Amino acid sequence: MAGFSIVNVGVNLPGPLASYQLEQLGASVIKVEPPQGDPLQFACPEFYKFISQSQEIISLDLKSKNERQTLDSYLEKSDLLITSSRPEALAKLSLDWDYLRARHPRLCVIHIFGFASPNQNKAGHDLTYQAMAGLLTPPNMPSLCIADFAGAHAASLRGASLLLARERTGVAEYAEVSLYESAQWYGWAAKFELTSPPGPLSGALPEYRIYQAKSGWVAVAALEDHFKTQLQALLQIDEISENELTRNFRNRTASEWQTIADENNLPIAEVILPAAEDD
Repeated sequence: MAGFSIVNVGVNLPGPLASYQLEQLGASVIKVEPPQGDPLQFACPEFYKFISQSQEIISLDLKSKNERQTLDSYLEKSDLLITSSRPEALAKLSLDWDYLRARHPRLCVIHIFGFASPNQNKAGHDLTYQAMAGLLTPPNMPSLCIADFAGAHAASLRGASLLLARERTGVAEYAEVSLYESAQWYGWAAKFELTSPPGPLSGALPEYRIYQAKSGWVAVAALEDHFKTQLQALLQIDEISENELTRNFRNRTASEWQTIADENNLPIAEVILPAAEDD
């Protein structure tokens, strides 16, 4: 992506994360923020700094005619624009595809919406997208922003593909990315009972589940026969069973099991808990 210039006018997570991924691949990124700043900067300053540190950040009031024209001056020299506003807002700001295609014929565009056509103007956030995609276990709040991160990843991939196509054909195009559909994609493993009961990755198999150690927890993923044989020999047990593994993993701390796993090249890992739970 070296040599490509990207402008991102999206705030919060999807737009900034997508441009961060493209920046990591070598593109240069200009992030346009409203005068009040990006809400992420106030909600989580360290994360905001982490994903923005290598980007040029400018403040523009796109509702102002003069400052909207300033954005056009940046777009004239850019290869890709990323937005994350709903269509009705984009039209008011002259950031819809019809305007951009006429004014900037070499500019590729990624519009990140909550929902695909014809529901692009429907309101939503990561929590509601996950709820509709069947990714929540009430009353627990999700520990991951699955829709936002999945949508950002999809947007960066589509953006790169648009730029590749433009280089080959000379024609700039645009694409829409739905956060809800991105969340649905991440839910396929559960939907098709790979990670939901009685699926093999749901904890139904003793060789693929989480066990409590003397201190902490360990994740065991000895799915293949050679790993199961190796684990059985290491523990000196007659068979791989839930009872045998539960009893054995209680004998050492999670940190000790991590060392043993590394020494024996086994897919066993100490579970690192989120900061709020790590006590």
